[in-house]
Amino acid sequence: MLLATSCGKSEVTSAGNADTPITKSQAMAYARAVNLRASDVPGLVVTGASDTAKGPLGNQAETCGIAAHAGTGAGITSQTFQRLGAHTNSSKIYTQTVLSTVYVMQNAAQAARETAAIGAAANNPAVVTCVKHAFANARPEDEEEEHHAGPTVGNPTTEPPIFSHVEVSALRSDDLVVQAMGLQIKAHSAIEAPGRNGPSNIYVHWLGYAVGPAVITLVDVGNPRPFPTAIEQRLLLLLYRRAKTHKL
Repeated sequence: MLLATSCGKSEVTSAGNADTPITKSQAMAYARAVNLRASDVPGLVVTGASDTAKGPLGNQAETCGIAAHAGTGAGITSQTFQRLGAHTNSSKIYTQTVLSTVYVMQNAAQAARETAAIGAAANNPAVVTCVKHAFANARPEDEEEEHHAGPTVGNPTTEPPIFSHVEVSALRSDDLVVQAMGLQIKAHSAIEAPGRNGPSNIYVHWLGYAVGPAVITLVDVGNPRPFPTAIEQRLLLLLYRRAKTHKL
């Protein structure tokens, strides 16, 4: 769920040549080349379109102080992919959700600061309180966006909240090639799935790392169990290899 863009030429510097600006169109093409695609996640279906990214981890992360204002840059999210679990004609329950974001920042130093902020978020009481507040105030109309991009603060409504007993902890995915840092959010979900008795747990993972001036993030959601670790690590490594292959 897991952290602004300009028109025309973005003054984003290349990792290979600090004097060479990267245009917005180049950054967007790079993001599309790196982001997840349907063939990466067999068994999951497309339920959300790719969209322009408002920052490496989206508006809510910036609101909660997980990262500083992104500044000039450009990026895009992948499509949203989900696995459908138990369902009826009127109720669909997705047991797995995943999407990625590739955001090209002004330079490699700024991207590194952004990912460091992700790694430090779980130890910041203000950030943890803000994230918990976002989940605790989510309402049914916010649920689809919750799966798409992380928690959003719900609008005032008579509907009861979706989530309770929210826990926020640090998350780290270590690979021999890439180390991703982020947050795990665990909560009780009030949404009752067919065949289940009472509420179940939902797990949201935000993970990110920098490759040159680009911040690569993966957001995955699992219900009632975490998104599979082996698939999560495979996708993180896949994104890393693409990011290294497609030079800015």
